[in-house]
Amino acid sequence: SNFEPGDPFILTWTAVAETESLDVDAYVLLDVAALYFFYPSWGPDLDYQNTTLEAGVPQALTLFDFTWPDVPPSGINIRFWTCTMSAGTFNLCSNVDTAEAMI
Repeated sequence: SNFEPGDPFILTWTAVAETESLDVDAYVLLDVAALYFFYPSWGPDLDYQNTTLEAGVPQALTLFDFTWPDVPPSGINIRFWTCTMSAGTFNLCSNVDTAEAMI
């Protein structure tokens, strides 16, 4: 996607546990030209959001919600990477997913 000044930029992460409730750590990584930032602090150090996914109930986290500023385009591709791990571990319990945009 390409964004123009005044465009809404809303990024929401949504997950659901299919069969049973799960306590998970949600990881969201923002990759900007090989500079990495972790949700929810958006700093360079590994960070995550712990949440409980109830069976059959979608859980949503709004990661960004702002109006795109009036800045000249840079032509840089950004990518968000997401996954969930079993709480307190690095055991992957979801698919790894991505979303891309050009800024």
